[in-house]
Amino acid sequence: MFRRTFLLFALLVMTLPACAADKPKKPVIAGHVARVQEFATQNGEALKKTGALVHVGDTLATGAGSRLEVRFTDGGTLVLGENAKLVIDDYAHDPVKVTGKSLLSIVDGAFKATTAAIAKLEDRPYQVRTQLATIGIRGTTFWGGALNSGYNVLVLEGKGVVVENKEGKVELTGPGQGTALEAGKAPGAPAVWTPERQAEAAATVAFK
Repeated sequence: MFRRTFLLFALLVMTLPACAADKPKKPVIAGHVARVQEFATQNGEALKKTGALVHVGDTLATGAGSRLEVRFTDGGTLVLGENAKLVIDDYAHDPVKVTGKSLLSIVDGAFKATTAAIAKLEDRPYQVRTQLATIGIRGTTFWGGALNSGYNVLVLEGKGVVVENKEGKVELTGPGQGTALEAGKAPGAPAVWTPERQAEAAATVAFK
């Protein structure tokens, strides 16, 4: 009797790790959809309403004439312009432990990001990647997208950003400063944009 009970117990213990391993991981909530204009998708499915939860690993995309705003768990926001695509690689914020991290990838199109609690942490673990450079954030509102024929990054408000690729990096220290990006080259020298050019950039992510 003792041997039979022991064998049953041993079999139960042996099956527990397998059961735990088979249990699917709970999706990590990164934020929610705050606004949608025209047509947008989440992981290839049409977004039909605001308030939809957004998770780490999600891909968000917009169509022609579209806009999409995401509000993240730390209070930050990101707006996509038309024909844009965003991948949420990582987003986590713990206000109790005062920790967090963010990594967002802009695959296509124009965007505007406004940072919040994560970008204020000591090591500033907030980054946005584009096809031409990685943007490190210091606590600001900034824009990225194509104007004329090139891709650009512009600081709209706040302390500025660092734009870096393998060829070099530049620091945009305040509102109105922008840099031009080109494949195979370091980011262009910071330059103050005219009000007209800033307005042109802002229009690419403005809601009706």
